This record gives sequence, structure tokens and C-alpha cells, in this order.
Amino acid sequence: MLGYEHVWRQGGGMSDMAKRYDECDTTEKQAADSAVQQLKQWIDEASHLVFFGGAGVSTESGIPDFRGKNGLYRQGGIKVGAMTVGCSASDGEASSDSGNDALVDPEAESLGYTGEEPDFTLEEIFSRDVFDDTPEAYYTYFRNSHHLGEAKPNIAHRKLAEWERASKLSAVITQNIDGLHQAAGSKKVFELHGNETRFYCSDCGHAYTLDEVEASPALVPLCSCGGVIRPDIVFYGEGLNMNVFYGALEAIAAADVLIVAGSSLVVYPAAGLLDYYTGERMVIINDMPTPYDRRANLVIRRKIGEVFSQL
Repeated sequence: MLGYEHVWRQGGGMSDMAKRYDECDTTEKQAADSAVQQLKQWIDEASHLVFFGGAGVSTESGIPDFRGKNGLYRQGGIKVGAMTVGCSASDGEASSDSGNDALVDPEAESLGYTGEEPDFTLEEIFSRDVFDDTPEAYYTYFRNSHHLGEAKPNIAHRKLAEWERASKLSAVITQNIDGLHQAAGSKKVFELHGNETRFYCSDCGHAYTLDEVEASPALVPLCSCGGVIRPDIVFYGEGLNMNVFYGALEAIAAADVLIVAGSSLVVYPAAGLLDYYTGERMVIINDMPTPYDRRANLVIRRKIGEVFSQL
């Protein structure tokens, strides 16, 4: 497995030149440090720096990603009636969550719950159709999601907010729904997929806070008008907020340096925004290859926090 890939893309249609180093090799470590220094120089020289982040940005805050080895979509399924989040006796020892008598196994990769098939996979609960038909599925997940309201911004979130205050960073574009960029102090944030800490009534649109929803004694919180309160996120089957999307597009198109971190870059239309970058300083920081690595000018296979701690 390559620990580092340093890619320079020359303009005018010239072929790529790449230097690859084994992760354990001393030369590779020196080269990785060199790449971070190159990134630091580009940031220093930038006048329109833009950051595009995915789920990997928040994993170091204790929030699981979706498609990684221990990602959310590998953590089993939902048994709505039993108020449980998928764990499988065959995949590991389940631990009791005394707060709601649920069983949660973060390492479970099958979809069973003590031998039973789940009502919904964790991917299905983010479907608009499932939410409309069975909102209990989403709220079973919600009541078991300990990161909500508890996760704190990590060094990447804090550094980005620092750059914005210094008028170095033009915008943060995020696929995440955790609100940690704002918690760190970032102001200009384009949340492509919404924010799971905000809620509103599906019928009348009245806004609700995370605290208000968590305080609801009912599994599915209802508005005073009788409508179901839903999270302010983009479910599968829903379109993106086009004001947010075009704002992000314009920011990327105007960027002189574009840092892309913690995203598999396989979810569209969000990933397609990178096609609007026309500069020569696209940097991808990710621990796994992405479809855009060949387009990037610098690719760093390192943990995001490790890289940002050196910037």
C-alpha cells in the first residue's frame, strides 16, 4: 500500500510524472514531508483558497464515515420495533447502551440483529421514501447516534476557521452534515447535504433545534401542527439545494488553490464540482485512491489531522 503519492501535472497536455514511495521507506517519509511543505507554500501564496471535504474530515472527531472499513454502512441495520441499531452476535460482542436499552456494535459488518434480519439497512434510513413511510427508522438511528451534539471540531476544522479569519480561505464546501465547521468558527460554509443538527416540520416548515428534538419523549417528534419533524439534510432521492450547489461551484471556479480531503469522490453531483476547478494546484488528501487522483497536482496519502498539524 502506498503511503504517499506525489503527483505533478504539467499543463498543455503533457503526460503526468509521478513519484511513488513505499510507506515504510525512509525516503518516502522524507518525500511526504516535502509534499506537505509544498502544500504549505501553495497555501501561503494563495489568494482564493477553497476547501472541499468529505466524511473523512470528521472521523478524527469520532464520527464514522460511510463507506470506510468501519463506516456507517457496515454497521448493520435497524430493528425499529425493538428500538435497536444493528448488531450481529456473529460479528462481535454487542455492548449495551443503557441510555435507551439499544444494542450497538460499531464493528458489525453484517445486517443481522441477534440472528434476525433488520427492518432497514443503515443506508436505507437516509432514503426519502423510507423516511416518509417509516420515520421511526431514521429516529431509531438518531436516538442511538452519540456523536450528535457531542463531537467536537478537530484540528482540520479549527485550522480552516483560522485561515478564514485571516482572509486566506474563501470557502469551505462540505459533504458532511455534522455542523463541525461552524462549531469551529467557519462562516462561509456550503453544506451540500444539509445539517443533521437542524430540523424543521415537514408540513409547516417551523424550525427546531437539536436540543428540542432530543428532548421529545416520542421516538418520532411531531410539530405543534401535527406534522413530522425532519432533519435538515438531503435524503437519497432528494435534490441538492441549488443555491448551495451553485455557491460551491462559483467558489471552486474562482479558487487558485483547491484542497480536497477525506472524500471518496464517488457521490454525485457533489464530486462533479471538482470539474469546475481550472487551476493547477488541486491537492487531494485521502488515505485511499479516488477517481480524481489523476486530475490532482498533489496527492497525499496521510491522515488529515496529521497533515493539518504541519500546516
